[in-house]
Amino acid sequence: MRNYNTLNEILKDETVNFIKNLSSGLGKVDTHFISDVTSGILKHNSVNLSDIVRQTGKTNIKKGVERLERHLDSFDDISEVIQDNYENMIRPYINARKLYFVDRSDITKSETTKFDNLGYVLDGSNEHKVSKGYQINEIATLDNSNQPISLVSELRSANDEDYKSENELWSKHIEYVNKTYGKGTFIMDRGFDGAVLMEKVLKTGSNFIIRAKCLTRNVYVNGEKTTIRNIALHHKGYYKFNSRGQNLKVYAVQIRIKTQDTKELKQQPLTLIIVKGFTTDKNTLNEAYMALITSRVVSGKNDVLQVVRDYLLRWKIEENFKYKKQQFSLEKIMVRRYKRIKTLNTLLSYVMFFSNVINLKAIGKVIRKNKIHLKNEVKFWLYRVSEGIKEIMSFLSMELMKIIYPKRQPRRRDLWTVCGIAFRPY
Repeated sequence: MRNYNTLNEILKDETVNFIKNLSSGLGKVDTHFISDVTSGILKHNSVNLSDIVRQTGKTNIKKGVERLERHLDSFDDISEVIQDNYENMIRPYINARKLYFVDRSDITKSETTKFDNLGYVLDGSNEHKVSKGYQINEIATLDNSNQPISLVSELRSANDEDYKSENELWSKHIEYVNKTYGKGTFIMDRGFDGAVLMEKVLKTGSNFIIRAKCLTRNVYVNGEKTTIRNIALHHKGYYKFNSRGQNLKVYAVQIRIKTQDTKELKQQPLTLIIVKGFTTDKNTLNEAYMALITSRVVSGKNDVLQVVRDYLLRWKIEENFKYKKQQFSLEKIMVRRYKRIKTLNTLLSYVMFFSNVINLKAIGKVIRKNKIHLKNEVKFWLYRVSEGIKEIMSFLSMELMKIIYPKRQPRRRDLWTVCGIAFRPY
């Protein structure tokens, strides 16, 4: 990468400002911890404690790791302050449309039993086979360049004592995001197709777009009971829509969902949007249907197609999971205590936001321009930005704390200060 001197100084200032903002209100010791973690992750693209210690220049790796472990164990004492700082930092970067993508992922540790509180997860990278590991629940949004920002990122185990139900857990996260960042549209995949979460979103005053889990789901059209499949097969008239070279057919119909447990959905008119051509039936190889259920007010072609566009942006959170696990080696984490793993996942989400900050500034444009890419069209920039930051960080001073907390000038020991004379004669 070219122009190292200029980029070095700019990135140094940006890093110092980010650490100051994230650790605002903390003491020097805790700020030192945040500084080490931030600069260590950025410099090595790794959450392993030994890598974080190495960037500080300390020769005794063992003592440095033990110091970081003590801070991870006591992170609850400062977590609220850092969370408040993070919320204030990301608010100006959130896209005004406020699309909230809800999804879950996992990190697997099937080859060992040494990790604390291991549960069972469905390994998404291995045909959803049951494996030992931890689940990551996440709600992300987009910045003004359509890059994902984590709003909620919680690593959990199925063995947690306070674990009650998935619906209760996600309801808490949805309420937090709505209260903290404002009303928006919660966009969810098929695994969240349930009346409980739909009603929770409606109670908060937000909207939702959820992909129907199966086409045999019962819905009501004009008071008559039918299925999504029957609507898809017999509906006439559609809008043409092109997505990544695919010619799709889209049409919409108003529906209602009646359940025994929820009251909100009985009176809430919803819109069912059918998309044909986006997927393929594995058995017949014919064009299959994708069904989206939304609480948005849909009054015409533009509204219908906008719902489809917003749902397709949901893939950004999948990229964010991949970015977190591959770029920063989260799945190869060596820390074994459950609480420390949870804390490192949270801190990694904070540090990842730094790439968004750089990407939206002039320095980000320079980094993207200088990093070679293979694809003609790049829609996820954060890999290249992160690699550029890592490359430049190798030239940065390892002592960022000296910039944040400059050392005092040594006390003068001349005749006038020793004798206690307050003035100097002319």
